[in-house]
Amino acid sequence: MGSSPGDARKGNVVGVKVHNHGDRNVTIHWHGVKQPCNQWSDGPEYITQCPIKPGGSFTYHVILSEEEGTLWWHAHTGFDHATLHGAIVIHPRRGASFPFSFQEKKTKVEEMAPIILA
Repeated sequence: MGSSPGDARKGNVVGVKVHNHGDRNVTIHWHGVKQPCNQWSDGPEYITQCPIKPGGSFTYHVILSEEEGTLWWHAHTGFDHATLHGAIVIHPRRGASFPFSFQEKKTKVEEMAPIILA
């Protein structure tokens, strides 16, 4: 079983090696990541990269040039968008502060109707 890219820092280049153990081609798209001058690690199959064939591997070099916060990655191949996905948390550079202040106050949470996505 593999692991998932989880935490990184603004300015990092994250190497993610993907092994395709499935029976279909696959690519990974790093949603919200700009990938400057690095389109071959952006995921849309047959547009910016060839898919990873079953049994094959590809190492993505994810350039986190401007991003901070929680973004997500997902398969970018056919109907696999909803089956292979996860989050990547991008912290500010070391020594930099978050773009908001932390406050220790209790906020009343109102119950809302669920949002259903289909």
